[in-house]
Amino acid sequence: MKRRDFMSWIGVGVLASSLPIAIAACRTTDTTADAPTRDDGFTEIGSVDDLDSQAVLTRDDVQGIPVAVMRDPASSEGVLAVNTLCPHRSCVVEWDSEDSLFSCPCHDSKFQANGDLVDGPASGGLEQLDATIEEDTVLVRV
Repeated sequence: MKRRDFMSWIGVGVLASSLPIAIAACRTTDTTADAPTRDDGFTEIGSVDDLDSQAVLTRDDVQGIPVAVMRDPASSEGVLAVNTLCPHRSCVVEWDSEDSLFSCPCHDSKFQANGDLVDGPASGGLEQLDATIEEDTVLVRV
């Protein structure tokens, strides 16, 4: 084997062996990913104080999906929860507080707080989830 070929294979090996490290570094840590799911199917997302101070509670993995919870604009005591995977290409949408919409960073689809589609290319809205407040705890059921 020629020296140039050997060095090319070494480079490929180094690149391939560093790929898992690069992928792990890109993942975000979700402190409530281990929150247990109750017998009724609800999972704790956070406290009401956190919801009120942050306006939106997001979790990367609630029973296998990313979730966002916010106060219901129609009822200050109610909460809305949606699956934040865009139905167009499964990118995770982000809350735009300035426009009061969820926005997809991949293709710019827009969604209302309740998940209804405002502007495509997505052809449908975000999946709505059951959400409730019990005492000082925000709960979501997928």
